[in-house]
Amino acid sequence: SCLVDTSLLLLFLEIEQKHAGADHQGPHSAYEDSSPVLTFLNQNTFCDIKLTEEILSKRAKFKELVAFYQSNEKHEKALNLLKKLANSKSTKDPTLKGPSGTIAYLKSLTPYREFQDLVIKYSEWVVKDYPLQGLSVFTSVQTTKGVKGDKRATPMPARLVLKLLKSWCGPEIVVSYLESYLHSTKNKHSALHNELVFLYLDNIRRARQQETKTKNNKKSKSVGGLSSIEDLRKKLISFLRESKYYKAELMLGRFPDTELLEERAVVLSRLKEHKEALGLYVWDLDNPQEAIWYCLDVYREDVEGDRDVYYNLMEVLLLPSSLDPTEKRSKGIPKTKLAMEVLANYYDKMDVAKAVDLLPEDLGIDEVFPIIKSIMSNNSSRSRRNQVTKSLYRIENLRVRSEYIKSRSQQIRIDTKTKCYYCNRRIGNSAFVRYPKNDIVTHYVCAESFQSSMQDAAK
Repeated sequence: SCLVDTSLLLLFLEIEQKHAGADHQGPHSAYEDSSPVLTFLNQNTFCDIKLTEEILSKRAKFKELVAFYQSNEKHEKALNLLKKLANSKSTKDPTLKGPSGTIAYLKSLTPYREFQDLVIKYSEWVVKDYPLQGLSVFTSVQTTKGVKGDKRATPMPARLVLKLLKSWCGPEIVVSYLESYLHSTKNKHSALHNELVFLYLDNIRRARQQETKTKNNKKSKSVGGLSSIEDLRKKLISFLRESKYYKAELMLGRFPDTELLEERAVVLSRLKEHKEALGLYVWDLDNPQEAIWYCLDVYREDVEGDRDVYYNLMEVLLLPSSLDPTEKRSKGIPKTKLAMEVLANYYDKMDVAKAVDLLPEDLGIDEVFPIIKSIMSNNSSRSRRNQVTKSLYRIENLRVRSEYIKSRSQQIRIDTKTKCYYCNRRIGNSAFVRYPKNDIVTHYVCAESFQSSMQDAAK
């Protein structure tokens, strides 16, 4: 078998060389895409390894040599060759130049635990030299989900990949990997979601240190591989809002009440500390409109803790002293006008009596009256609507009762000649079912089968 296969290889090489010469094409012609040599070596052949290596190397048939190594499971030899060819002038094949050949090869090995050490060894240089491209070794669909139908396929643990990436490259690449991994796998493990939050925070801290050193403004461009602080914060806020799996109680200590206030408000919202979150928007961030949007997003009438969010906003606007003390809150003047607007627009989402009690005692009746009038008018309209609805339900009830009485008053005669519509046997003294719409009668035991047949016929 060895002699036969090796002879076949030599024959295919000669045929290919003659074909290339006849067409006046170079060694990397379009013919090579359907090369009989490549097709032959992609199979599990019995060619002599040393002789085949020598033959293909002399003829610069490196793509064919990689295919030969792969089909014979000589993976380390193939990866060694691909690494050498990445920056070599001995080949012009674009699939072998740069990292693309190694990346494609590693992707075919990554799903299998038995090749894990080999993948780690040869992915290091790719990730270090070509970080964005090299990252695809660990983030492609094949590597995250394994190979369907192959019981050996096991994705590389995310924790291990994170550890490797942290030792090989910058923080931006680590974040990119974890973002891609969580998005593609829908992983719910809280430790990984927590890790991504920590990575965002570390990147923001580094970006701030760089900003201080370079004395740039807040909207500076990325420095040393890090995105701008503004972009990093947008990513963090978006993740804190969308992810349901990070530990909010663990995160709160990472967001002090002196910085990253918007992020802290999102975490407080997850903990249902709505009053404190609203206090951040109204007083510390000086953004009452964001506080109103917060209420629109959070309010749920049937959820305890969420149904009082508008009342919480009234408290925050009128009683800043009821919040945890900060400099802005202690000096804050109650925002009475805004509180009255909130009451006028969202009174149906709060206990009005309790909300009115929060209003300042020195507020003039002429200021409060328009709001109370609007509330009363709306309540009156609602009462009228309820009365109309009640009348409509009463009419519908009478109609249904009338139909019921009419149906009950109908009679049917069962005699010795009456037959079941389904089985065509006499009803006799058996229990029966009557269908008033078309005056059909069936045995009680036939009724279910008859109804099924009618449904099938309707389809």
